[in-house]
Amino acid sequence: MLSVNIQVFAESQCPACIDYTSSQLAPLLAALPSSVRLSAFPYGNANSTLLDDGSYLFQCQHGVNECMANMWEACAIEHYPDQALWFPFYDCIESSDISQNRDGEFETDLVASCAEKTGLDFKALQDCAGEDPASGSPSDGNLLMQKIAVATEKSGHTFCPWVVIDGVPLTEEQIDNGDDLPQLVCEALVAKAGPDDVLPSACVDNLN
Repeated sequence: MLSVNIQVFAESQCPACIDYTSSQLAPLLAALPSSVRLSAFPYGNANSTLLDDGSYLFQCQHGVNECMANMWEACAIEHYPDQALWFPFYDCIESSDISQNRDGEFETDLVASCAEKTGLDFKALQDCAGEDPASGSPSDGNLLMQKIAVATEKSGHTFCPWVVIDGVPLTEEQIDNGDDLPQLVCEALVAKAGPDDVLPSACVDNLN
């Protein structure tokens, strides 16, 4: 099936990332769920340091609560790779009070609530996030977040969210101006469509 690959490099407490999730990613997946292969990398402008025990320490732009929210999102993406499963959880975290709470006690109950609402196993996410979700469990979340750190570094991102469509990053102006992501995806589908490919009806309506 004709589809477009989208990578989103973001961080959980970045206002522009939160807005992009609700205003662009959610409507895109609602309109074109079968035409998009979405990958999300919740790390953004964080830093990682290799420790003597072989694990990694993560320091996030907006503090330790952001590191924890990043980890919960990453665990959902890793353990529920179908975007129809992980994205509703990701969207729930981004739209909850967790995204605004940079300094208070981290609200793990909201993570559990998002898992319940979206049908994910909270225990599986807990096993990944570990006793200290800012670092992740040694055998799962910690190594997973380091993989995301490496991918983010390789992406060449210079701002957040960094959005890449079929290998081509959107400009900061496209992000800031709120360029319609469903339309951009439809344009990408048209550009790669062959004579026997059928465009989704949402694109036919969008481009007319």
